[in-house]
Amino acid sequence: KSKPVVVTEHSSWLNTIEKIPFWKRKLLQWFQKKVRFFLPVSKNLGLKLVEMGVEKNKIISVANVIDTNIFYYKEMLINEKTNFLHVSNFKEHHKNINGILNTIANLDKKGFDFIFNFVGDGDIQPLIKKSKNLGITPSKITFHTTKTGVELANFFQTADVMCRTQGKNPCI
Repeated sequence: KSKPVVVTEHSSWLNTIEKIPFWKRKLLQWFQKKVRFFLPVSKNLGLKLVEMGVEKNKIISVANVIDTNIFYYKEMLINEKTNFLHVSNFKEHHKNINGILNTIANLDKKGFDFIFNFVGDGDIQPLIKKSKNLGITPSKITFHTTKTGVELANFFQTADVMCRTQGKNPCI
């Protein structure tokens, strides 16, 4: 109908693809001619789209939106122990949860004193088992199921460090 088309890209699976098959690249190159803009939720996803053949000038990164009445900067007291936070769906293939757990185990073995909170909507039982197998001190790590709104905002507002992954490397 000659209407402009805008595509939002939220898919973390793009970050896990080593090589895009030729036919998918060709399909995307044809498809992008019909698209005015691609709006990935991160610069990293935008770079992956460029890698796949999308024209760079069609990509505008737009971060996920949040309710700033709930999620806002809040002056906090200094925590007695460094408070780490990881929030995700606990999917290993693009969140590298094992890498994060191994890093936590190494910090624990070296005698660092901290608290690490995992918050997410994935299955926490395998994570609890893995942390026990790695010998992580139980008082240093806690796994929380889905949190939303004010409850989730509180985790962010009281954390000293947010932990996310970049590819296969855990970064803390």
